[in-house]
Amino acid sequence: MSHQTDGVHGAGRRPLWLWVGIAVAALIVVALIIASIVAGNAAPTAESSTTPSDSSSAPAPEPTGSDEPAPSDSASPTPSAAPTEDPEEPDDSEVEPTPRPTRPPVDIDEPAKVEKGVAVRLTSIRSIEGTVNVPGEQAGPAILITVKAVNRSDEEISTPAVIVNVYYGDDQTPAGILTRPRTDFPTVLDAGGSASGQFAFTVPSDQRDRIRVEVDLSVGSPVVLFEGSVS
Repeated sequence: MSHQTDGVHGAGRRPLWLWVGIAVAALIVVALIIASIVAGNAAPTAESSTTPSDSSSAPAPEPTGSDEPAPSDSASPTPSAAPTEDPEEPDDSEVEPTPRPTRPPVDIDEPAKVEKGVAVRLTSIRSIEGTVNVPGEQAGPAILITVKAVNRSDEEISTPAVIVNVYYGDDQTPAGILTRPRTDFPTVLDAGGSASGQFAFTVPSDQRDRIRVEVDLSVGSPVVLFEGSVS
């Protein structure tokens, strides 16, 4: 009776250890499943954070001519510049210089009145042989004229550039000016004073029957003329 009882008790202990082993194995399986699930969920997140997206890494396409925006139909056209007219060139034939006031000619031996208290006289006209001193001058028979101005007015006269010209012959041909000999007027003709200058011109010996001498004493004063013949 005692041996049978031991056998029954030994047989009753084996299922308990079996269930403990099964439970441990089940726990291990569950742990592995959970670890697998957790690892699976974490992998895409890491990949998405470390792998650059195609949209950010791909180079931007280069623009082509077809990508340029077409001009808008509503844009107003640029107004074309109005054609400019060429300015009319002045007609030289219509532009005439303002003539200087000129006194009537006097005899070559007489004084000529310039203005009140001021007179000019040709004190000497003599023949010389002209020589060339600068290019453009012509050597040959010439005349040397001495011009004297008298100022009996109360004011001085500015005479920085007294101009003397000579014309000869029936056609009144301008005489060539010689730079030597020459004596210019002083720049100022004092009130109550007088001054003289000498001026040389080429005039052919056979063209001296009709001579005109033109004297421009000062800017703003009338031009005086002398006419006559010289030997």
